[in-house]
Formats: sequence, C-alpha cells, structure tokens
Amino acid sequence: MYFAYVRAFLSWCVRDQLLETNPADTTEAMDPLPEDDGKRKTQYWSDDDREQLINYVTKRVDMALEGTIRVDRETAFRDRAIVVMLDGTGARGAELFSDPKDEKRDGLRWSDVDFEERSIEVYGKSRDYETAPFPESVHDVLERSVTVGS
Repeated sequence: MYFAYVRAFLSWCVRDQLLETNPADTTEAMDPLPEDDGKRKTQYWSDDDREQLINYVTKRVDMALEGTIRVDRETAFRDRAIVVMLDGTGARGAELFSDPKDEKRDGLRWSDVDFEERSIEVYGKSRDYETAPFPESVHDVLERSVTVGS
C-alpha cells in the first residue's frame, strides 16, 4: 500500500515536470523484494535524491501557501513532514505509518513526538516501542506542521 502512495506521488511529480521519469513505475520496481538473508546492505537515499526530494516538498509547501497548486496547505505540510521525518530520523515507513494489517502499527501521532527531547516513540522493527532522536531540521518542520494543523 505504501508503494502505491509513493508511485502516485512520483507520477504527480512527472506530470508537473518536476521529475523526468517515475522510478517507481517500472517492472523492476514491481518485482517482489528479495529474501532477507542478512547479507544485504541497508538501502539509503543518495545525497542528490535526498536534496531533490526535500527541495521539491518544500517548494510544494510554498506553492500551496501561494495557492498556485491544487493541494491544500495542510496536505503539503504533512507531505513535507513525512519526507523530512524519513530523512532525518532514520525511521522506516513501517514505523511512521499505520498498517491496517497490523493492529500495533497505528502510525506516528503527535502524542508520540517529544519536542523538548527532540525524539519520537515508534513501534520498531523489534516489535517493541523505541525512541528515535531527530535533528533540529526535523524539529523545525514538525513544529511548523503542528501550527498549520491547529
């Protein structure tokens, strides 16, 4: 389900001419994931991908505030917060988003965010609740997101 959201978002980026192609719209992207044998390296965003994506979601917030796109500002702020959280915390999508197939994965809530300690409490890969710190850049984006949602 998460993949469908990512693919749809990237398709929107292509339609808006922000990306040349949708990397999630290929037959390779649809192939089943390989079995985890414990020998694979962890996947990371490249610095260029990270910068391009963060710049894009920031530009999208600006456009929503200006009214130059058909996206409400709450959605634009939410989307930027998601990208910044994934980038700045090292948390996995499974730790931030709800999963209707797993009753314990109900997604990150504002009550899980500790602004003073700059940390979030997530239901981790270990199937236990874990605390993950986040940098000031994430703090600033989250704080602005709370203001918009109020």
